Amino acid sequence: MSYSQKIYKIVSDNTDLVYVGSTRQRWLCDRFSNHNVGYRRYKNGLDKLWVSSFKVLEHGDCRCVLIEETEEPNREEYWIKELNACNKKKLGALLKEKNG
Repeated sequence: MSYSQKIYKIVSDNTDLVYVGSTRQRWLCDRFSNHNVGYRRYKNGLDKLWVSSFKVLEHGDCRCVLIEETEEPNREEYWIKELNACNKKKLGALLKEKNG
């Protein structure tokens, strides 16, 4: 079963940084859990993969907020720019990755 694309942001009251992501997972909480597990593994030296969502997660008290559900292409890019997100990935690379 295919679900619509969910555009979300990870925020913390302890920082002005915002991370924007997208997922087609049914439950947004599952995607947020994946971010948290990845951060804990990185922090504990179990994984060397660093992703820019960690910039927000390291401040604690984070939450994942749904921005919109859409089928429109380029909406993640729009929100990254609109919210001045801390995403490290260059937008051109993001589009290339999604379009194959």
